[in-house]
Amino acid sequence: MPDSLQINWQVLGGQIIAGQGSDSIYVTWNNPGEGFVSYTLTGFQSGCQQMDSLLVLVTPTHSIISQTGQTVVYPNPTDHSISISTKSLGKTSFNLTNILGLEVAAGDFSNGHKKLILSHLEAGIYFLKLTSASTNETIKVVKK
Repeated sequence: MPDSLQINWQVLGGQIIAGQGSDSIYVTWNNPGEGFVSYTLTGFQSGCQQMDSLLVLVTPTHSIISQTGQTVVYPNPTDHSISISTKSLGKTSFNLTNILGLEVAAGDFSNGHKKLILSHLEAGIYFLKLTSASTNETIKVVKK
């Protein structure tokens, strides 16, 4: 019978915003420079553990953290794409509208992270509405 695995992440110099317990995490970093990420992988049946760590170079970027603290959108402003990271690992629906309220993109994702390509859009202000079981919020996105 295969071993059931548990992954526990630890971050120094930042905060995990999504993915704890899964095979990938999304982190907001406190400051540019160096960050540190480590994990412990534990097999429930065998009791075996594996630990590893890595040094992360943190470069500054502009981001918007939602008022609820549940979502981070970066970089913002952008000229090509935005990354959306949420604490919700369930299904999240998104709707991007322009300043006139016309929908320019829509869809959903379920892993807590989505990259949205905006290079085809004109420069301007857009509104990103996110809806999930735990989140209902709108974030202003600036396309350069």
